[in-house]
Amino acid sequence: MTKTVELILTPAEAFTEEGFQSILRAKLSLTDEFYVQPLRRSIDARSKQVIVRLLVEVAPVGQATPRYSFKQNYKDVSRANPVLVIGSGPAGLFA
Repeated sequence: MTKTVELILTPAEAFTEEGFQSILRAKLSLTDEFYVQPLRRSIDARSKQVIVRLLVEVAPVGQATPRYSFKQNYKDVSRANPVLVIGSGPAGLFA
């Protein structure tokens, strides 16, 4: 039986690769018999305290198939042209 749950994490918890599964298990009060698979992550910066909303799927270890990885193939942008942020709305302030 799989179940989908939404969690609210701090940015430090949500973007830590080592120990990520243990953080999720602690938040959900689960044992090692269950696998927690992140499905979607979104940053909510509408208030002073930035949070990360995380949608996860909880399944028994035998039924879970990992589909998510922190390691993604992003290109190096350290020498790219600078970005101009125009506007001071919520998205502009966050950027």
